[in-house]
Amino acid sequence: MADDDNETESSGGSYTETSEQSWGSRLGESIKSVGVGAILVLGSFVLLFKNEGCAVAQAQALAEGASQVISVMIDKVDSANEGKLVHVSGEAVTSDTLSDNLGFEANAFKISRKVEMYQWSENKKEKKTKKAGGKEVTETTYEYKKDWGSSRNNSDNFNKNGKKDYEKKNGVSISNPEMPYTSGEPSYAKQAILGAFSLSDSIIKSVGSETKVNLTDKDLAKMSPEIKGKAKVTDGSLYVGKDSASPQIGDLKISYTKVEPKQTISIVSRQTRNSFTPFPTKTNPVELVSAGIKDAKEMFKAAEAANAMMTWILRLVGFIAMAVGISMIFKPLVTLADVLPLLGDLLGLGINFFSAIVAFVLSFITIAIAWFFYRPVLSIILIAIAVGAVVGFKYYKKMQAEKNPTPAKT
Repeated sequence: MADDDNETESSGGSYTETSEQSWGSRLGESIKSVGVGAILVLGSFVLLFKNEGCAVAQAQALAEGASQVISVMIDKVDSANEGKLVHVSGEAVTSDTLSDNLGFEANAFKISRKVEMYQWSENKKEKKTKKAGGKEVTETTYEYKKDWGSSRNNSDNFNKNGKKDYEKKNGVSISNPEMPYTSGEPSYAKQAILGAFSLSDSIIKSVGSETKVNLTDKDLAKMSPEIKGKAKVTDGSLYVGKDSASPQIGDLKISYTKVEPKQTISIVSRQTRNSFTPFPTKTNPVELVSAGIKDAKEMFKAAEAANAMMTWILRLVGFIAMAVGISMIFKPLVTLADVLPLLGDLLGLGINFFSAIVAFVLSFITIAIAWFFYRPVLSIILIAIAVGAVVGFKYYKKMQAEKNPTPAKT
């Protein structure tokens, strides 16, 4: 809670406010952070533990799938493979014509619309300075500029003093209109085939990568009267405004992307009549889709790599959350020491380092426990190797000491 606010600096492009927070107020806030820190630490334990379980379950599912998958041709559906995990490759095709509420149409697996508005944006920067006695002074600078954005910035929520100051010095009004059109949800094809097979919704949504649609006047002519009367084609997109070279607040850029209606893909999934459904395993269902012609071995190898990557990403997230949580638990100590700013800074650095070390150790222990829970055999082997390494190192040191005894001091 700020004790007072006052303007310290203003210019045509920015406005700065200074607020001062007392040592007592800061201490109260830091005490509240202890609870948040504890929640972060507990949450990180859960995340790290569950992450290992999910990684193991996915690895087991992929291993089970890799041991059962068979490659089949796409020219006909063999009923003998009903319910089996099959691998197919070839050209997927859809004849569906997709459209949106502005009347854009395209034969594609997927179409997406992106709407950007030229508008005011507020950039907020803070600079905190600790003072003797535990006070903290915060300088907050607000900068205003015009830029393109895919969602509306609510100018009513801008800093009132900064907004007023900028308007006064520049003779303009900082106000963003509502966006008449939004990006919206993408549209997907309902029907698509791969040889004699019909593709499921889940596979259709995984097919291909999006490419930009270079709109033409012919495309615009087919769209709804509402947009035809306002837009013009500029650089393959629609522009709603007077002059794209000199945009004004409220001008719009509307662009489209699509997944072409013909895609070379490879699929690993369960054959269900003439289509596909995820293949059930003892842990997780398996369904893989890749661009291009890939054999089953390549696809499972890529899925295993993706599983390993996600596991490490979540391990890092868990470690960071735990380190931040631990540092928040000790934040009141740093605030107490801030009576002398230098002492508080040094203690803060020490606690951050301590938090990182403790978080690393606790994360490692949590992962080890999770491994023992989810992979008991492998864990026992690793523990045995670790114990053996420690015993071997101690034995080596002992032998070295016996070979090279320390000379006695005279």
